[in-house]
Amino acid sequence: MINLNFFKKTSYSLAFLTILLTHSLLYACPLIRDKFIDYNCDQTFKITALGDSIVRGRGDSANGDQGGYVRRLERIATVSNLGENGQTTRGLLLSLKRGGKAINRGLKDADIIIVDVGRNDYFDYLAEEMTLEQIVRNIKRIGNLAAKKAANGDSTKAPFVLTGPLIRVNRTDQNIYIGELNAVIRRFQARGLPAYLEFDEHFSKSNLNADNLHPTSIGYVEIFDYVKKFIRRDLQALLKANRPDADADGIYDLFEPIYGMDPTNPDTDNDGTLDGEEVFPTEVS
Repeated sequence: MINLNFFKKTSYSLAFLTILLTHSLLYACPLIRDKFIDYNCDQTFKITALGDSIVRGRGDSANGDQGGYVRRLERIATVSNLGENGQTTRGLLLSLKRGGKAINRGLKDADIIIVDVGRNDYFDYLAEEMTLEQIVRNIKRIGNLAAKKAANGDSTKAPFVLTGPLIRVNRTDQNIYIGELNAVIRRFQARGLPAYLEFDEHFSKSNLNADNLHPTSIGYVEIFDYVKKFIRRDLQALLKANRPDADADGIYDLFEPIYGMDPTNPDTDNDGTLDGEEVFPTEVS
């Protein structure tokens, strides 16, 4: 006689094992390349950049007039470049609100979002259609909206947003505007604007193209070198502060409930093994 109870129990066990293995693949949080915090715990370190032609990489002759510092970040991460020539803060906000396959795909699974925009708002500022404060508020809205879209209703998938003062240019009036805008960006940091990337202090205007606006390939390398160092050091400290592990069991507090773990108890089931050792495969580094 067939033992139906046995098959039921076996089916339940297999289903549970499948769920456990799936969660291990999707949510385990070891460091990426032993260096980078996996902010959304999907075993991939992804950076998405939003902005204008400098994000797109215009003037980067070494890469066919595109790519820029964002493309070079592919050396340390998976990268999605959503920069557009001529983009403004109002235009970028509108694009994010409309969404679309390219934007949704670019934002999906991002650990970090870089917002580098505001240069082209100079013309709206000149026409007195926008104030510096309105431009910076738009930059903050862009970061918030992009993070919300990337999360898609799941707070554990919300990326960390980075922005900051823009590189200076050799166009006199526009450079004055950028200097004033950068001062407002720094002031808004106290109001929650994540203005950690100090592009202006880590770029030499001697590395601009003949248009006096876009970096040369050497200039883009200079920006990349700065951003890379920031990501490897300062950013990891920022991410760690936002991914606490209060009981030091090897699982970020935010993700412990996914496994039924107690973020205040390093050994939730009291079996003598840390929660992190139970959840994370030891062969993953």
